[in-house]
Amino acid sequence: MHHAGLARTDITVYEPGITLMGWGLPHQQAQGVTLPLHARALVLRGGDATLAYVAVELLAVSRGLWMEVCEALRTQHPSLGLAEHNVAVVATHTHSGPSGYAHSFWMQLNAPGFSAKVHDTLVEGIVASIVAAHAALAPSTLVLAEGEVSREAGVAFNRSWFAYSQNHDAERVPFAERDQAVHRTMTLLRIHGADGKLRGVVDWFGLHNTCVHGDNDALHSDHKGLAASALEDRHGIVALFAQECCGDISPNFRPDPTRAHTTGLHDDDHKNARRVADAQVAVAETLLHVPGQVLTGPIEMITELVDMSDAAADARFTVDGQPQRTRGAVIGISMALGTAEGRGPLWPMRGALAALHGARRAVDRARGAVRTHDPLIPFVDLAGGSRGKILGLLPVRHLPPLDPVFRWIRERVRTGDAGSEPWMPPVLPIQLIRIGGLVVATVPNEPTTVSGRRLRDTLRAALPDDVRHVVISPYANAYAGYLTTAEEYQVQHYEAGYTIYGPHTLAAVQTVLDGLARRVGKGLPTLVGTLPPKRSREALERMAFKTPWPTVTALGRPARP
Repeated sequence: MHHAGLARTDITVYEPGITLMGWGLPHQQAQGVTLPLHARALVLRGGDATLAYVAVELLAVSRGLWMEVCEALRTQHPSLGLAEHNVAVVATHTHSGPSGYAHSFWMQLNAPGFSAKVHDTLVEGIVASIVAAHAALAPSTLVLAEGEVSREAGVAFNRSWFAYSQNHDAERVPFAERDQAVHRTMTLLRIHGADGKLRGVVDWFGLHNTCVHGDNDALHSDHKGLAASALEDRHGIVALFAQECCGDISPNFRPDPTRAHTTGLHDDDHKNARRVADAQVAVAETLLHVPGQVLTGPIEMITELVDMSDAAADARFTVDGQPQRTRGAVIGISMALGTAEGRGPLWPMRGALAALHGARRAVDRARGAVRTHDPLIPFVDLAGGSRGKILGLLPVRHLPPLDPVFRWIRERVRTGDAGSEPWMPPVLPIQLIRIGGLVVATVPNEPTTVSGRRLRDTLRAALPDDVRHVVISPYANAYAGYLTTAEEYQVQHYEAGYTIYGPHTLAAVQTVLDGLARRVGKGLPTLVGTLPPKRSREALERMAFKTPWPTVTALGRPARP
């Protein structure tokens, strides 16, 4: 029998004036708390293996935050046997959480800067949840059940319908029925005590945590947090409501011209969040009472550290059937468009940018390279860091001081506080967690619907025959933008502009997961690759948050991360 422990801790923290992390709006500054934020941990033990899986109510998990959590577990609680090889920290992707905790310069632009208060509170709270869950380890039965969040619920819609429609393996649906272009499966892992009583659940369903928009100025866990709390209150358990592949899936479908974005059924964001949470809870409640599949067999966890700036993409997974490689991180200008639910500063130019990308595709088609070219028009060279360029032309150190954001970047680069490393970390963790007949793959990206489908198919083809259930768990252990298919990448919508390692990124992730899946059951090393160095505390403190962004900037409303 497996042993399991669950725990929940409060991680509510912010500094007044710090920018909420999600919509990327300088004027969206934290002024209070509407709903508290939590870390919810599941610790499992089977045989000699122990693993910790934690869902945190944040936009994303920075790599530095994950490494700090792992170091604290390794040094302060060595008897637990938990570190980078068997700890997964995943975010619910609320867009109303604090910023200021990231180690990388690009993510520090939100705050602006680094907040020791936010960072340390998060590390302590996440570690405390794991330690408490470990202390609660007890004989348990694990039961897996699957259901579907129906179209009739009216809570999940593909916000990037046109890009989705370009996939060779996607069913064609009209725009009015874009709620069909969704992965509707909800997977629920139930944890029952030796007496059969329900102790907790882990729920995976992919749906952007964006009911609460950028005109909110208080911490809010959004629909995932509401769903978790509702199930906990009803059953006296700990409930982790984690994400699945939701890169192009939104709860917002109705244009609201007065607020210049799409919203849900109601005009009030809080009502929409409750409605979307209730729809998920209704399915989860049903899955509490179905027989399900009892998970027996080994617990395994493999973590591979991959340099995504130069990762191999096997020919089996590339669009042209040839081996390829990823490239250094670059954000495309289409990222600055934003989306209909959160418009970026270049949103009014979306027609012109679409025409420009179309012209590039036409040129490449004429020279026979349309299937392999990279249509991204550079916006920010993240790989170059302080030596990088804006729009592929202007060195960041020479940004004109016309805007507070530009001035802040210029000053951090001039003093050297921005550091010499890339502005997003290239070495990223990808994990495979096996719990009997279930495999959970964690990735540090936001996979789209079809990307998620291809990742699951890749894993099923490589896993042992007795492992048939596969879940993709995004926003895990680091953050590296989106994960679009090669076809979606060619369109260069927002999600493709934020697929920072190029058109072969998905194929490279498939290659890594295929290799990890073939290790399952073979007792091979649980940590593959070399841990990168952490950014020193002294360097982080030099980037300390001091003053908020001006509420209005010359840039208008920057696109959200």
